[in-house]
Amino acid sequence: MFVQAVGQMSVEAVAEIVRAVPGVRYVKDEAGQPLMRIARLREMTGGRVQVFSGAHGRTLMDEMERGFAGSMPAASFADLYAAAWDAWQAGKRREAMDTFSRAAMLIHAIGPYGLEALKYILCLRGVFRTWRTREAARGPARPGEDLAGLGARSRLDETAQRVLREMLEAAKPYLRA
Repeated sequence: MFVQAVGQMSVEAVAEIVRAVPGVRYVKDEAGQPLMRIARLREMTGGRVQVFSGAHGRTLMDEMERGFAGSMPAASFADLYAAAWDAWQAGKRREAMDTFSRAAMLIHAIGPYGLEALKYILCLRGVFRTWRTREAARGPARPGEDLAGLGARSRLDETAQRVLREMLEAAKPYLRA
């Protein structure tokens, strides 16, 4: 069983859950900075849990160095993460970093666009026919949601689409699927 730590969930709260629920074996830590929490998570749980990360695998190289059990990023380019992970585990650190640099480029590019960018990449890869999300389909943003000044939820304009296409093309030799 996994516990997903998000928001302000403290290491102490996770350890309490692990003690109370014997079936918990894994923690997906997205609360605070997982890199700084892993040692304490292990200590407070007596090493009973394996720690995974999320957050698009932004710090995957550092996570592997610190002994994270895995990462659970979004699926859009999961094969890049898997290739980097596999190379690292095989002792090919330079290859792992080279492969991860392709993922890092995409991680950075999707930031301003969110879920639509992730779906757009999946659309480019033939997984989905459309990249539109329910959120974008709802129409104009509510007050305070219009971060880009567009008056609508969709921010994935033609320029963003072109940049993502070009980045995905640059990453193509590293993709497995």
